[in-house]
Amino acid sequence: MRKIKAIATVGIVIVVLGTGGFLAFDNFVAKKAKQNNQNQEAAKKESDKAANWKTYKTDYSFEFRYPQKWKIVDIKENNSILFFSENSIKKGVIIDREEILRGVDNSDMIISIDDNPDGLSVDSFYGKYDVAFKLKNNKKPREERIINGYKVTIFPFVESEDNPIFREAIIEMPNKFVNLLDTEPFDKEFDLILHSIAR
Repeated sequence: MRKIKAIATVGIVIVVLGTGGFLAFDNFVAKKAKQNNQNQEAAKKESDKAANWKTYKTDYSFEFRYPQKWKIVDIKENNSILFFSENSIKKGVIIDREEILRGVDNSDMIISIDDNPDGLSVDSFYGKYDVAFKLKNNKKPREERIINGYKVTIFPFVESEDNPIFREAIIEMPNKFVNLLDTEPFDKEFDLILHSIAR
């Protein structure tokens, strides 16, 4: 009789735990699905935001999109492209090519291109000191992602005396690195421009 009660008790406990576990797992899956839907909706809204952006085809064998009311200046002598936001333009920031070549740079974002004919890694090309400096001064660790088929290394926030705060993404393309530098807090624009860079 005691054996039957013990088996019945164990059976009831297993059923209760199994049901509770199933309900908890089902709730977890439902929350994850809801979160994924919200993330997809947010990504679609951001993508829609960039729908009316301009496309710039560079002489460096890639193109990117940027906000319609922003201005860009391609400085071929320095292998760089400077971005000026609508806000900076309204404030009267100097957007003169000759001034920029003389060192006056008030841009909000920069793309620079470095030739990499030997196909070196980010660490090898930019040197251990430069990468160590970025890692030491980052509030977050660097991330590595694949975007549009390219390996991208992102240094989220770097602080130095010259550049108080910026975010940098280094895109590894065949025979070159494309660096996207955010010198102002344009997180959404930075991400959209980064995701639009393609060959």
